[in-house]
Amino acid sequence: AVRNKNTTLTNHNVAFSGGTDRITYYTGLGYLGQEGLWSTTRRKRYNLVTNIDAKVTETTKIGLSINAYNEFVNRPSSDPRQIFSTAQAWWPIHALRYSNGFEAYNNGKRILHLLTTGSRASEESRVMAQLTVDQEIRAIKGLSLKGVVAYDPTTLHDKNWNEPAPSSYSINTTTTPYEYTEVTVGGKPSLLVQNQRWKDYTLQAMVNYNQQFGRHSITGLGVFEARRSDWDYVAASRGNYEFNVPEIDLGSSDKEDWGTGGTSSEARQVGYVYRVTYGFNDRYFAEASGRYDGHYYFAPGRRFGFFPAFSLGWRLSEERFLKDHVDWIDQLKLRASYGESGNLAGGPFQYSNAMSLNGNAYNFGGTILQGVSERAEANPNITWERAQKSNVGLEGAVLDNLLSFEVDY
Repeated sequence: AVRNKNTTLTNHNVAFSGGTDRITYYTGLGYLGQEGLWSTTRRKRYNLVTNIDAKVTETTKIGLSINAYNEFVNRPSSDPRQIFSTAQAWWPIHALRYSNGFEAYNNGKRILHLLTTGSRASEESRVMAQLTVDQEIRAIKGLSLKGVVAYDPTTLHDKNWNEPAPSSYSINTTTTPYEYTEVTVGGKPSLLVQNQRWKDYTLQAMVNYNQQFGRHSITGLGVFEARRSDWDYVAASRGNYEFNVPEIDLGSSDKEDWGTGGTSSEARQVGYVYRVTYGFNDRYFAEASGRYDGHYYFAPGRRFGFFPAFSLGWRLSEERFLKDHVDWIDQLKLRASYGESGNLAGGPFQYSNAMSLNGNAYNFGGTILQGVSERAEANPNITWERAQKSNVGLEGAVLDNLLSFEVDY
């Protein structure tokens, strides 16, 4: 059979928790083992979750959260899409392997080698760590501060070992005994090793205010957030291996069979967020909010965009002219809002006239040289896409909340 009809999935978890009135902790360990659709495919994953919360003082709390995993995946070197397409095209009346053990070759196709020849192994590790500090400001009632620092590194190692397909055989059933014709594929093994790293940093600072003054309620929120993402990639390959030992330094000594590659990128963004709300007597409501975002996509002077939003609300069901005279209305609220949102336009550095530098671009006098090409035409005016949205709505509930409705325009 080409695929496994049934495979084993194993999942184990263990957790520990405890603490005191000042500090609490939780730690969870997990293991996942899974066999794949093919006999040469399997996956193993190890997980760790840790949370520690500490009440340092009566007004200060600190929290540390770590979520990590280490995953190993083994699979054939062939593209899964090639395996599926070949299996779909294989006639069901044709054998995969003949009774003498030969691998079948039919209608210009072979399939078993896609599952058993070569191998691809990858290992991915990721840690998501976050430190949180909450500080209550006793000097100003209702005021609190919060800071968050997060660091998320990820590494991926991928090793792809390709081998030429072994001999397969076409069959002629018109002769007695059957006649088998060997079909061979030339070539020697090759190896590609790739390594990638991601590093994501996040910094947040928040100010929160919530206070009631008689029939007046006021809340305020201010947030500063900065994000940074770094990524790098490096790869090496060798071809024409004489021995089936998948190590880069054991491949061909001919530099024509060597290959290298690599690149990296950086991304930066910053944002300021605010929200202020006011309520009176649980009847009248007003809110103003907005974002001021900056992104590395755009040129200086067009890098930042401001996106405000406003809303008003009126709970008609709390007014005396309804509350005292119409008893079948439980809730009735009229609201209106207007807001703007932003979206990244184009791609990074589209505002620039920068050139692209390409390795191995052309051959000149027997020497492989780099080449320079012009990128897409620069657009120095590109900036945030902006969408505007306004809304007027009526919502409510009647007949002891048996029926609720909402109408928006």
